[in-house]
Amino acid sequence: RLVMPVGDMETQILLRVTRREDGSFFEEQMMGCRFVPLIGEQGWRNGGES
Repeated sequence: RLVMPVGDMETQILLRVTRREDGSFFEEQMMGCRFVPLIGEQGWRNGGES
């Protein structure tokens, strides 16, 4: 399974992707969320690009 925030810098959803036994993937939208970008030397630069 992989759980990740998906969307633009203002609006995201939490998406869970599960690989099935046959190798296909199932995507489930779980809830709205807000990704908080990292700051500092290893974080996001101005404009939202890493």
